[in-house]
Amino acid sequence: MLDRHDASALVALSDALADAASVHRSAARVADDPALAETMARREQKLDRLAIEVRQGRDGEPGSMLRVIDQVKLAVDRLWDDDDACADTASRESKRGLLKLIDDHLLDPELSDAARRIFLDVRDRIAGGELHATAPAGLRPLAT
Repeated sequence: MLDRHDASALVALSDALADAASVHRSAARVADDPALAETMARREQKLDRLAIEVRQGRDGEPGSMLRVIDQVKLAVDRLWDDDDACADTASRESKRGLLKLIDDHLLDPELSDAARRIFLDVRDRIAGGELHATAPAGLRPLAT
């Protein structure tokens, strides 16, 4: 059974996953390369599914104000860079942010073993490549 502390940590993870999905949705819309747009759309779907898995039993839609900030940042970045580079950069920044959030929660000594396993599972999916296994040729591997 998860306590209030674990529930709060999992809400943060669910929201971050939903925010990352939103970043990838926006990146798919701005990418000029059809293969890159398709990759971003697949990543968005996988992130949405992860958010739902983590959110099971929680009411409401996951996501935070960071979603709006990320969309504005992507729009500003597009003013100076090409759309494919912006989509790729947004994806990388989203992944780094998710991994940092997860790693920060894993350092929390109050996190239960059950919640820790959820965080580790999601981290493995993100860092291990399930999320990024379908990148088109020419798209740089995502480094953490």
